[in-house]
Amino acid sequence: MENLVYLFSCFLSCVIVAGLMFQFMGDHYEKAFVNPWVYRIAAAASVVIVTLVNLKHSTWWNMAANFLVFGIASFIFYEDKSGRRYWRVLELECFFMMVALFEGIGVFGIDLLMDKLSLMPGDMVIRNSIEVAFSKLVLIFFYYALMRRLWKKDYRQSRTQVILYLVMFLYSIVNFIILATAVTRKADYFLLCANLCCIVFANLYLFYSLKVEDDKNSMEFQIAMMSASISAP
Repeated sequence: MENLVYLFSCFLSCVIVAGLMFQFMGDHYEKAFVNPWVYRIAAAASVVIVTLVNLKHSTWWNMAANFLVFGIASFIFYEDKSGRRYWRVLELECFFMMVALFEGIGVFGIDLLMDKLSLMPGDMVIRNSIEVAFSKLVLIFFYYALMRRLWKKDYRQSRTQVILYLVMFLYSIVNFIILATAVTRKADYFLLCANLCCIVFANLYLFYSLKVEDDKNSMEFQIAMMSASISAP
């Protein structure tokens, strides 16, 4: 059962990272293929490959696999007008380093929180699963609330949406605390996996929905500005 929980944690981690990496590429570059199934299959293959490498329990193998898989994906499946293929790969690898940084912040944060609240699980499988899930939650929050602002100059976000991001994030932290309290009393692996999956993917869906709304607002603003400039004498 412990091995299945570890496999689940690796799979959850790879799904979130691959989703954000392909979303980053989609926001930055033009797609080289019209068929959307090409990118769905590429993302699924990336998840499978990196998950299998993660099972080796090696940080260096994990980093190398992520650099290689997503570098090849950006090289083959995307293009930009300037034709800077190698620069595009380098830019993507820098983004992955930012992803790893925020994951590390998430692991440090949840360990510190559980330690201060005396909720640190004695079972390493449970502890690692909570660390993986919380680090992905932190990554999702910073990606949608902060990181997208760095490269989208026309990114428009209302104060209400920022507050909603923060409220969702804080609510999820409370859920993690409740979950940590429950699993320290009884090591129920199924309960752990089900709850972690629900928390992380619910946040991913909600944050992505807000991102779509933000993109819609940005497009409407640009159209309004263009209409104003055309109608101006």
